[in-house]
Order: sequence, then structure tokens, then C-alpha cells
Amino acid sequence: MGMNEICVGKIVEVEKEFLDEISGVDLHGWKGFVRQIFDPDENQPFQVLQVEWSAETILQIPDQYFQNSFNAEESWSTYFLPTSYVRAIQESHSEIDLEWAKETISKKFFWPFVGRDGKTILQVFDRQDLEQTLFPAVYWIQFLNENIKFPVKCKVIYEYEDSDGILKYGDIVSLQKLSGWDLILGLWCEITFQNRNYILPLQDIEGCGGSISRNNRLIEAYSTWIACRS
Repeated sequence: MGMNEICVGKIVEVEKEFLDEISGVDLHGWKGFVRQIFDPDENQPFQVLQVEWSAETILQIPDQYFQNSFNAEESWSTYFLPTSYVRAIQESHSEIDLEWAKETISKKFFWPFVGRDGKTILQVFDRQDLEQTLFPAVYWIQFLNENIKFPVKCKVIYEYEDSDGILKYGDIVSLQKLSGWDLILGLWCEITFQNRNYILPLQDIEGCGGSISRNNRLIEAYSTWIACRS
């Protein structure tokens, strides 16, 4: 594989004018990580990349871009770009810096406007021992483990494909514990259903019985956190 070949994980830069349709902002010079590559097909005659903007780029984006993306319910931290508009660059960008840059932007533009969920989210990171050498997800695991009373009766709220297994939208499951995290899907949890154990992304379930339960409110706040950062 050549040094300048574009592949998943590579850092790319938008090398010519490309105007965002929602905000009108020119993306020329923006940098990010290639997360997915979509080859041409009958509906799309050219290759497209899903790019997640780097920390450097996110912290320099004009305010109007975040505001317009949020109002339009569109992603602000990732973008789909034709491969012909970017070039691979030989630069190193930190994943952990990216995660904290997203938190900086979210604290400014999103958490003050999502009600009770925003207040809970701010509590997660309101601690004296906060270190940005750890990923934000680490603090979520600590916070939820300290505050949720397991097990929790929950409902599946994700539409799985038949090939994904037996779980279906609306199934009632029991949340047993948190089981780690990754950068793409966030926190993982262990649930039981029909006497069998499964590992799911936490945002695929919600607590039964509405927001009267503190457990349910905490799960809801986490789901808001991860949805707003995309």
C-alpha cells in the first residue's frame, strides 16, 4: 500500500473548495480520519469517504456550522465526501484529543439546550480528578457504575437485521452490567433475554417505565450524549 493511498484510518485533507450544503461553509483545508469507504454502485457513480474531523479541525470550525448542523439534525463531527476532493496527508492526529475536542464543542453548543440530560452529562465530567489523558467514555463507565442500580428492566430500541441474532425492536431485556467501550459505538453492556446473555451498545436500549426512574434517566442521558457527539 502506497504512502498516499487512501484507506480506513488514514488522515486526509479536503484539497479544494467544497461548500457544505446546510451552512455554506467551505470545507477546504479541513482534516480528518477516514472511517469508512463506499465504492461506486448503481446509485452512486463515484467513491465516497466517511471522514471524522480531527481535533485541530473541530476546534477551528465556525460556530454557524455547528448551529446549522444541530438544527438540521445532521452530523457535525463526520462528513461524507467524494474521494476526488481529498488527499492523504502524512500527519499524526490524536484520537483522544479528538474525543475531548468533541466534548469541548458539545459543552458549548449542545448540553445547555438538552434539559435534564445536559445537566446529567455535565455531572459526569465535573470532577477534580478529571484527566484528559483518559477517554471520556472511561468517565461515563465510572459514573454509571456508581449511580445505576443493576439489574435494570429495559427495552430494545434498535432495529436489528435478522442476521444479527434473535433480538428484536421492543424486546424486554434485563441490563446486568457495563462491559467496556470502543470509539465507534461507545459503551457496551451485558443484557439477559430468555435466559441467554448478549453484549449490546448501551444506546440500543432504554429503561422501561419512563423518566420516573433514576436508572432510566441516566441511560437516557448517556444516549443523548453519544447521539449529540456524532
